[in-house]
Amino acid sequence: MRRGLAFVVGLSVLSLAVALPARATGPGIHERFDSTYDTEVCAAAGQGSGIPVRLHDEGLVNSWHLGGDGYRLTVSETITLTNPANGHWVRHSIRGRQTYREIWGSDTGLEIYRWTGVPEKLEAWDGTRLADRGLLTLVFAWDLSAGTLVSHRFEAGPHPIADSDMALRCRFLSAALT
Repeated sequence: MRRGLAFVVGLSVLSLAVALPARATGPGIHERFDSTYDTEVCAAAGQGSGIPVRLHDEGLVNSWHLGGDGYRLTVSETITLTNPANGHWVRHSIRGRQTYREIWGSDTGLEIYRWTGVPEKLEAWDGTRLADRGLLTLVFAWDLSAGTLVSHRFEAGPHPIADSDMALRCRFLSAALT
């Protein structure tokens, strides 16, 4: 199984984790977040060794509980990846509305994300851009006993980044950051 999807899922799940503490119910949660840390990008995507970057993630998530295990979110998030060796940067923007549902069994889990708006836009320091736009639905199946992702599929498109299983993103990041 290809693992290029892990980066975008990790960032979106980070947004959810920040915005949805303890499965809040009621009128909604409005959460600002801002964090910076050192990491590598594209190592898990099978694109060679990872590119060391300083990651700065900031934004706002507004969420409303839909009942059960569902949420509606509006997201405005900007992730800036900077290569400390040369100062080159890529700005990764996520804007729009999302719905998120979980369906959990005893040994399996299903997560469904639906984005409308701009699920992903990348802009490099030199003006180069790459983006997915419009409706995008991602479905993830989990093996909870092993804690692993069993499968994923894209249900709407076209989205060049998602359709390439994120390999296109890593090629863009590699060219822009090195």
